[in-house]
Amino acid sequence: DWVSLSFTYQAPQNLAPQVSGLQLVSDTDTPGDLITSDPRVTGTLTDAEGMGMMYGVEIDVNGDGVAESTLSVMPGGTFQYDPTAYLSAGSVTIKARAREWDNATASYLYGDWTSLTFTYQPAALHNPPPQVTGF
Repeated sequence: DWVSLSFTYQAPQNLAPQVSGLQLVSDTDTPGDLITSDPRVTGTLTDAEGMGMMYGVEIDVNGDGVAESTLSVMPGGTFQYDPTAYLSAGSVTIKARAREWDNATASYLYGDWTSLTFTYQPAALHNPPPQVTGF
């Protein structure tokens, strides 16, 4: 005789990956003061379920909550980004969030925005060009 079994299957929840350790690649002024002429940032993507292959990092440079750039993640989950083209001198806030393609929902799963604020002083401000002061 057949015996029936009823159950409800709940697929494991895919947790969003996160960006951690967002920092300047090179703090060119006094170390740790977050004043730099090199605005490149670096960070690491982490995922509680372990790293897979379908990850990326989105970068928001102008604070509108929309990514200006999407990066690939290097082995080990690290990434690096150069926002120079979007910047002018002064205070800058860069936000980064991780994204992962979720096959179960056929959509991206996004981590929280992580931010870094620093002062960008292009090299020209540190080393102004020579000037003629008299003839």
